[in-house]
Amino acid sequence: MQQDSLPINLRAPWENIRPTKTDTSVDVSNFVSGQDSAKQLSTQQSFAEKPSPHFEGTARPQESLNWVTLLLLGVLLLYAMVQFLNYQRLGKLFVSFISRSQARQLIKEGNLFGKGFTVPLQILAISSISLFLYYFLNMLSLNEFFEAGFRGYAMIFLAITVLWFLKVLAIYTSGFLLKTEESSREYSINMLIYFIICGLLLTPVLILGIYTNKDIILYGGSMLWLIIFFLWIIRALSIGMHERNFSILHLFLYLCTFEILPVIVLSKIILEAK
Repeated sequence: MQQDSLPINLRAPWENIRPTKTDTSVDVSNFVSGQDSAKQLSTQQSFAEKPSPHFEGTARPQESLNWVTLLLLGVLLLYAMVQFLNYQRLGKLFVSFISRSQARQLIKEGNLFGKGFTVPLQILAISSISLFLYYFLNMLSLNEFFEAGFRGYAMIFLAITVLWFLKVLAIYTSGFLLKTEESSREYSINMLIYFIICGLLLTPVLILGIYTNKDIILYGGSMLWLIIFFLWIIRALSIGMHERNFSILHLFLYLCTFEILPVIVLSKIILEAK
């Protein structure tokens, strides 16, 4: 007879004790969900504590693309308007950039500063050069000198505008004092030509540099500006050396003060900040 078939009251006391199955399974779903919640909370806190990236040394600040796009559209609209209304004079302006004799022909036609087609071109040049300087300084991480965004660009635009008109005023004033009105007039007109051409040539460089986000394009734009500046110094020397009432010493002092010194000061600021 088997023991399991015996009645319970006939079994030994220790045989009545059977091990009970304990539920050792653990509900891990709540535990896993708790871990996931903790991870999500820590991730959210880390993102909340992480500061937003600032525009340092990049050629394309995302927060400013709206006003930059509108500005470039305005620049292109100005160029299209001048091209449509004065395409022949605009062509002569490009030829004058290379030929001094063509520049003299434009001078004979009248004061270019007061011509209707040069006023929008001056605005175009100041806008393009200011925007190029804004992006170039940001690319070099020199944005601590001005505010980011449109306000920073407006500060550079205002500074270049004031310096441009002060420079023109200084040329005409020196021509009046030194009795060299003709040479000063030719000098200022040629300076205007090179200034406008520089702004026009920097515009496509800006568009490529900003919307392709390639710093090398902005470096190429700086090299283009240096080439135009070097050509302008040669033209200025050519104008000054043909003036009898203007000595070589005075010409050298003038070029160093109004042309070369600002470039040296700006380069020194950039190098010291770097």
